[in-house]
Amino acid sequence: MNRQQTAIAKRAQIIALHDEGLSSRVIAQRLAVSRTTVQKWIHRHEEIGNLLDAERRPRPRLTSRAQDEAIQQAVRDDPFTNAVSIRKRLRLNVNAQTVRRRLREAGLRHRIPARKERLSEEHRAARLAYARHTNHGIVHKWRPYNTRYDRRNIFEEARSGHVTVKVWGWIFIHGMGDIVRIEGRFTAAKYLEILENFFIPSLQQRNHPFPPGPIIYVQDRCPIHTAHTVQEWFRGREDVELLDWPSKGADLNPIENVWANMEPEMERRPEALMAHTQAQWEMFRNKPNKFDALWPLYPIDCVPS
Repeated sequence: MNRQQTAIAKRAQIIALHDEGLSSRVIAQRLAVSRTTVQKWIHRHEEIGNLLDAERRPRPRLTSRAQDEAIQQAVRDDPFTNAVSIRKRLRLNVNAQTVRRRLREAGLRHRIPARKERLSEEHRAARLAYARHTNHGIVHKWRPYNTRYDRRNIFEEARSGHVTVKVWGWIFIHGMGDIVRIEGRFTAAKYLEILENFFIPSLQQRNHPFPPGPIIYVQDRCPIHTAHTVQEWFRGREDVELLDWPSKGADLNPIENVWANMEPEMERRPEALMAHTQAQWEMFRNKPNKFDALWPLYPIDCVPS
């Protein structure tokens, strides 16, 4: 039996024992209920003849229809607002939970928004045009039902077999620095290892005629570069000064011109691709005019990737 059925059965026992002539005190002791409960159901049975709970009136609604509409309009005007702000703005004599209930009744939920890069109207228009005219690699074909895997209905494509290698290198305004291959996943710890064990020794071995004072070092604001351990490393160096770089400014780094102007190579082995990249790097070193053509007029001394 559920809870209500159990309660009704106990009330029936109260009436049965009362009909046997037992007192309210004895009935209460026998059924392990209060004497007040026994008297309540005896009186209820004598007055209306049933043992059901009285019909309960619904709790009065604390907001009017106009207030409900105003709450919904507040969210339409500012989807990033919250229940507390809405209550204060509309001067409602209810708590924030009531505001949330009204919004849920309207099918609205307070959720964490997706985070995307801020776009101008021109950006939005260009993306929309791209989406409308691009199928993102999806190919459609007319065919009868249940013939998807017939050979004539299969779109065959060959995998490219391309391989990639991860590299890190540095340049400065007077020429090329050095390049190193990154093995495995590139992390802040690996970046620190490159700075300490590759960049600084490479800088010293090149013995470039830098002006007096610390070297001005450029890097974009990717999470690896802005990691706490990396920032601590730069703060602990007196010979390297980190230049404050703008957000979304990776394409402003002059070394991007070096990567972009390397001749592509369709190598199928990582070692061969690394050798090709190294050869391209040395080509820029041996052809100063080609390197200078890639270099914008930045007032900096050392620009790594």
